[in-house]
Amino acid sequence: MSLFTKLLKRGRSRASQKPVVAQSAFCDEAGVSQFDWLGDEEVEHRVPWDQIETVIAYQVDRYVYWDVAVALLNARGEVLASISEDSGSFGRFVTLMPKWLNGCKPPNEWWGQVDRSEFNETVIYRRAQPPTDG
Repeated sequence: MSLFTKLLKRGRSRASQKPVVAQSAFCDEAGVSQFDWLGDEEVEHRVPWDQIETVIAYQVDRYVYWDVAVALLNARGEVLASISEDSGSFGRFVTLMPKWLNGCKPPNEWWGQVDRSEFNETVIYRRAQPPTDG
């Protein structure tokens, strides 16, 4: 299992070691806003579209059932934001993301690839690399 998947499976906030109680995410022309409710505080972070290099869909073991989530990664493979299916905003978020992130697959093109029986990472967006001279 990659370091990426180990970090995501822990279910911890980027800004705190407190467990995330609830989360939501929204996207608009400027980028993505993620809100994590930690029980006694809300943590918000904003990610501009030009910082997102890759978007991955994956499974999260929620102890009782499997949940689908997406993670937005920068050029170094670091998680900029992640949102899971149990968030009330997940469906709208993954449906609208292709509108703002050119080349991102809509859910009907990747949902079936995220195997619910074992951990699986599915790339749903990767920024095109500029051609190199030489």
